Amino acid sequence: MMIGILPFLKRNFSVKMIPACTAALLSLIILILLLVSSLGYHENSAANVSMPVLTVEALANRSFSQKFENYLLQEFPGYSWSKKSANTLKRLIGEKEIDGIFPLKDKLIQNVSMANPVTGQKNLEAVLNYFSEERTLGANCFFGLIPTASEIYKEELPSAPDVLDQSQFIAQCYERFPSKTVIDISTGLMSRKADQIYYRTDSHWSSLGSYLGYQSVIKALGGTPYSEDMFNIEYASHSFYGSLTDKTFLDYMQPDTIELYHFVNGETITSINKIFGQSQTISSDFYDRNKNNSYAIFLGDECGITQLQTNIANGKKLLLFGDSYSYSMMQFLSLHYEEILLVNLKYLTREQSQLIDVNSYADQAILYSVDEFISDNNISTKLSYFEQ
Repeated sequence: MMIGILPFLKRNFSVKMIPACTAALLSLIILILLLVSSLGYHENSAANVSMPVLTVEALANRSFSQKFENYLLQEFPGYSWSKKSANTLKRLIGEKEIDGIFPLKDKLIQNVSMANPVTGQKNLEAVLNYFSEERTLGANCFFGLIPTASEIYKEELPSAPDVLDQSQFIAQCYERFPSKTVIDISTGLMSRKADQIYYRTDSHWSSLGSYLGYQSVIKALGGTPYSEDMFNIEYASHSFYGSLTDKTFLDYMQPDTIELYHFVNGETITSINKIFGQSQTISSDFYDRNKNNSYAIFLGDECGITQLQTNIANGKKLLLFGDSYSYSMMQFLSLHYEEILLVNLKYLTREQSQLIDVNSYADQAILYSVDEFISDNNISTKLSYFEQ
């Protein structure tokens, strides 16, 4: 029987069938896993991560997919090997995009596409409405969009019809604001694109990238940025594989280095108060040393409100609405303010918003990566918490 099958496969099998066969196999494995899970067949259920609950909020902040991925990894050890094998095969046979990520020769780049233009438009209107409120009329209010690696290195990407032209999108958004209130972050990044301004294996910008962003932000806010030679660099890790590797299991490129910038005149942060739901933590160390091989080394895990107090007695306070890109920038912005309140709308609750007196902040900014701005419904929903 086997002798008869082999000639048939040899005649009819094509390399082009590999991706389809691999995808079918993975789908079957996942289906069996979910069925077994629903029946309660676990060798050691106490040690396993439970199946995540699918909720509207989990879909909105995109946490369900990551939790489901972790669930599969815990429940079925072979899943990670299967996915890595499948994606490695896809890359070797020339697939240009894998799991929404472009596997280039020396780096992974997340594809940013305008999947739902309604979300981006709603967020833009929410920002315009926030700045039009009476409470912000006496404040210096600024809006900035951060281009991702897919924009800065777009000439390296394969041809794909759904890649968003981020420069055009940013320009269209900025047309709705007075020119003096928008922050040009793209120019500074483009000027240093030959340097490592984004991680090779993660969707975030590196510390150098965030430094360049800081230069643009602080200039817009009326300050003078410190030059690069005013910082000593600590190398926290030379083996960082970030979120894009976690998603694709592709680790063929050189790992990333995580750099921490220390001001030569000494650290300025004296207190960091983080509010998680109904709880809070207080510390004085900006860098979370327990996460020295993770992007979370910058201020630790994300939360709704992060309040930074410094020893700079200039009476200046900044209210910054931002996503995870803003966390690494705090190592620079904290050199200019007595207090910074970083608000991550993805995790902010209505109860937490009531703790914020926006009128007490003379400088205010809304700063988001383009990817988050076009996809995160929390921006439009939760900025409305501050309407009078």
